[in-house]
Amino acid sequence: VRLAFDGDAAGIAATERAIPIAQTVGIDLTIISLPEGLKDPDEVIQKDPALWQQSIDTAQPVVDWILHHYAMREDLKTAIGKRKFTTAALAVVRSLADPVEQEHYLNKISEYT
Repeated sequence: VRLAFDGDAAGIAATERAIPIAQTVGIDLTIISLPEGLKDPDEVIQKDPALWQQSIDTAQPVVDWILHHYAMREDLKTAIGKRKFTTAALAVVRSLADPVEQEHYLNKISEYT
C-alpha cells in the first residue's frame, strides 16, 4: 500500500500511527513524497501528471521515510540533535514486529548518526 502524507509534523504523526496498523494486518507500506511546494496529490497531478508518476516511482518504505524526515529536522552534527533523532527513531524501530527489520533499521540509525 502506498500512502501520500504531507512531510509536515501532522503527516509524520499520521505515518507513525499507520505503521502498527499495517503490521497488524500484514501490509507493507510505502510513502509517496510530494514535490517541494505542492501540498497534495491533486495539486501535483494538476501541475504535471509526470511529476505524480515520478513521485509514485520513488516511493520509500515507511520506516525509511520516517527516518529520513527525523534526520532532516535535527542537526545530526551535534550531540543534542543525535539524541533527539535516535530517541524518535528508536521508538519507531522498537514498534516493529519483525526482528530482521529491527536490526536493519538499527543499522540505518547508526549510519545516520
